[in-house]
Amino acid sequence: MTAIVGVLNKRAAVMAADSAVTVRNDKGVKIYNTATKIFSLSDEHPIGVMIYDNVEFMGTPWDLIFNLYRKERGGRACLSVQEYAEEFIRFLKEKEFYSNEESRENYLLLEMSAYYNMVKEEVFDQLEKEGISVEDENAVRKELKEVINSMNGIYEEIGTCKDFAKYTEKEFSKTSKKLLDSLMDACEDEHLPTDMRREWQHGIFVHIRSELFLNSIGTGVVFVGYGEKDIFPSAFPTVIGGAIDNRLRYNFNLERADKITHDNTAWILPFAQEDVMLTMMKGIAPDLYSTIAEEVHSSMEKAVLQVTEELGMKDDKHVTEVSAPIIEKIQDEFAEKIDEVISEKFTSGIVDTVESFNVEDMVNMAESLISITNLQRHITSSEESVGGPIDVAVVTKTGGFKWAKQKEERL
Repeated sequence: MTAIVGVLNKRAAVMAADSAVTVRNDKGVKIYNTATKIFSLSDEHPIGVMIYDNVEFMGTPWDLIFNLYRKERGGRACLSVQEYAEEFIRFLKEKEFYSNEESRENYLLLEMSAYYNMVKEEVFDQLEKEGISVEDENAVRKELKEVINSMNGIYEEIGTCKDFAKYTEKEFSKTSKKLLDSLMDACEDEHLPTDMRREWQHGIFVHIRSELFLNSIGTGVVFVGYGEKDIFPSAFPTVIGGAIDNRLRYNFNLERADKITHDNTAWILPFAQEDVMLTMMKGIAPDLYSTIAEEVHSSMEKAVLQVTEELGMKDDKHVTEVSAPIIEKIQDEFAEKIDEVISEKFTSGIVDTVESFNVEDMVNMAESLISITNLQRHITSSEESVGGPIDVAVVTKTGGFKWAKQKEERL
């Protein structure tokens, strides 16, 4: 796992990352504090990247890919940071994804296995909640269809990866035949219906076309710096998965892209294990915020039921129909008010402070944000997935990419 952060204002963009990398195999979990997660993309232009979740792309180390890109394309200027991201995606495709047939098959196997396990666990969880035995084949089949259909709806709503817009299920069925055979064998071993190959195939097909990436398969690649036309820095997050049928799974995360302007004068952008940094910035832990919102909603529903009982009203359906939009409106107003308080008392003050920071202050802040995440994991988690030396790089319009703090390199 990883903790990375970007701190941006009109003067510079600062990137910081820990050095922990988690390796899982048949013997267990091992954490090494030697990974580099920040890279320069050009010796001539002010552009760099941070990565999280994976240090390899389909079996090829990301540091090798970035170094080769810098050597081959580093002299090419782009008008914006987004264009650098698009140019890098073209580079991966032209180099045949730095992979071979075996690594592409392994990537598809990872995607299919992750989808299978996600669906299977959801089915078994629902059966347990409903008190239904996994031996009841009809009930399992019904639940399995419902879960797959529900996931299909979510994927379709999210949208399709650009390279897969014209990809057909017929093409996928040819590529995945051998792996689907293995999946059906797994269904038999785990007492799942073996006559649902068609549903599994369609569900996996919808999954791999979608812009939703399951954890631990894709790599977050955050492009940070300046395009030729930029006066102020930008951050452009991308998630890159792998290649299937000569198509690349990737997603430009436009919702989290940020650009410093005269109006948007400073920002802090944490990624990966961002909960500790968000807690500091917002004054409340993200999980606690979600829990409070859920409890408020639940409490309002209970209050309506209690009032209904006190008044001797028996038409629960009518009460629900009337009360549901009222509860939702109150919930929205509650969330809006909490967000206003968070912005006024926490976020705005931090942003205003970062706006006035010089580069040295920004470096110290970025390093400190990684350090407090490391400390929190050290205190509370048995798996210290954030740790090791902290690397910090600075990108400025006139000075380009420079290291502020870098762990010692050893051969």
